[in-house]
Amino acid sequence: MSEELCPVCGHSIGDFACFWGDDKKCRMPFMVAIRERDALRKRLDDARYEANLANSGFATIEKQDTALRAELDEWKSAHDNLAMQLSCANDDLEIAVTALVKVDNWAKAYPLDVFPEPDWQKAKELLGSNLLSCISASNMRHVIKGVKDIVTNALAAIEKVGKPG
Repeated sequence: MSEELCPVCGHSIGDFACFWGDDKKCRMPFMVAIRERDALRKRLDDARYEANLANSGFATIEKQDTALRAELDEWKSAHDNLAMQLSCANDDLEIAVTALVKVDNWAKAYPLDVFPEPDWQKAKELLGSNLLSCISASNMRHVIKGVKDIVTNALAAIEKVGKPG
């Protein structure tokens, strides 16, 4: 028994690869075209999926980049703020140390080897108890006022350091 072959595709007419219609014409080229079309559609869908995946990846990366840049800007701003605060603190410290050096120098201005302690009993007899107390109090007020002036000036200078102008 000889097989009848399709004149278009060369397949056996009984073969499932060859499709005959009612008009006895081979539908094989049409079926091949449909398969090719479906394969192209699949490739196009795959390409679109890959493109969407890539685009969403880029969008995610872009969002992360934007977020990281914003965070970096916040860190830079915080750094600049802390650097300014540190500079002001250093200026304050310098003023405070200068004031303490002034007080220390004043304390060293009257050494005991140059100005020995007086004989308090003899001074009391010569000046009287009340006058000696008044002199002592006046000297203490003078010293405390001098220290107060140094401290007040230092605090005023520290207050100015943090203010513009």
